[in-house]
Parts: sequence; structure tokens; C-alpha cells
Amino acid sequence: MVSVAAIGDNVRMMDVRRLPFFLLLPGLLLIGFGIGYLASDGDDAPPRAPAMPVPGANLVLLETPRPVSGFRLKRHDGQPFTPAGFQGHWNVLFFGYTHCPDVCPLALQTLRLAWQQLAVDTADPHRPRAWFVSVDPDRDSLALLEQYVTYFHADFTGVTGPADEIDKLTRQLGIVYGFEDRDGDDYTVNHSAQMVFIDPQGRMAAVLSPPYDADAVIRSLRYLQTLP
Repeated sequence: MVSVAAIGDNVRMMDVRRLPFFLLLPGLLLIGFGIGYLASDGDDAPPRAPAMPVPGANLVLLETPRPVSGFRLKRHDGQPFTPAGFQGHWNVLFFGYTHCPDVCPLALQTLRLAWQQLAVDTADPHRPRAWFVSVDPDRDSLALLEQYVTYFHADFTGVTGPADEIDKLTRQLGIVYGFEDRDGDDYTVNHSAQMVFIDPQGRMAAVLSPPYDADAVIRSLRYLQTLP
């Protein structure tokens, strides 16, 4: 099991020799996003650039926001996570797994800094929500997910469930993932590194691609909140 101390070490003491590979991820995973998007169901409009560019953010809007439906997962507190969970507030989704050595802790640390700078009021029912969706349910129990995501921010929520239910969500959002050398409990999961934005009507609205930082997340959210 991943301890809180180990999570902290993963963020604070990351081997910088791995970072150049992370800098290559945007191009590779944009290809993955395109493949996943085109392979998903429905005749949906293609992504487009914002009408008003967001400085410092690789944000792509969908021409028409895309309804997200038909999945049933569980939050780390044991409550159901369905499309209804998106209603009434903006949502930021990141897909990964708790044993991830670099990309996932970097992304969650980025979200943590963004939430701190936004001064999100956790009592506000209309506040933006951050969801970490584990694509590795065999290792990521709800208890482990809770320990992992709340290390970064108490208001973050971990989500997982059966692989077929995860796939119902990832296919709709153009997220791709795959297992590498899966033998026993020690394996790597390759996955998209985009952040997906779901609007308060439960529709996929935009995708933020790496490289990104807290300022890019903040600028993206503020821009999206101005849209009709």
C-alpha cells in the first residue's frame, strides 16, 4: 500500500531524470486523445481552439459541449459516482493511478496549487470539483484512493470501479490507457495526461493538454465560467 509519507516523497523527491520524458508526453498524448476521441461513439463536432485564446493554456474547446452519460463508478467515500455528480458546478477530471511515479502526482500537485490560489470555498455547493479517476481498480481500493487524493487536497475526490464502467467514461472523453508488462502487482499503466473539463450541465466542454501549471488551470476555469 502507498503510504502518505511515500506520496509526499513522490512529489518532493521526484527523480529529475524522468522529467524530460514527461516533457515529451504532450505530443504523444495529444495523438492518444485524437485517437480516443475519433474512436468514441457518436457523430460529435471536433475540438476547436477557444474563440478568445487563453494565454499560457493549451486549452481546446468542443464545438458543441458533449453530454456524458451511462457510467456508474464509486467515489472514495463509497458513494455512487454517476453523471449526476457533474451537475451544478464545473468539474476537472484527471485519469491515472496511485502507483504512478511521476505524471499523476505532478498533475495533482498542479491542481492543489490551483485550488489554493482559487481559494475554493469547500462549503459552496457550486464550487468547481476535482476528480481523480483511477484506471487501475485492481490495486486502487477506495481506501487507498482516499488516502492518495486527500493528501493533495481535502476537497479532491478519488473515483474508480469495474473496468467496463471506467471504459464507458474514458471512451466518451477520448481518454486512453493501457497496462505495460502486467505480471503480478508491479506494473505500469500508460495513460493520457489531459485534464478534462465537464460543465455544470454534465457535458464535456474542453480539454487542457500538458505542459500545464496551476496558472493554466486557473485561467482555463475562469475562461470556461464566462461561457454561456
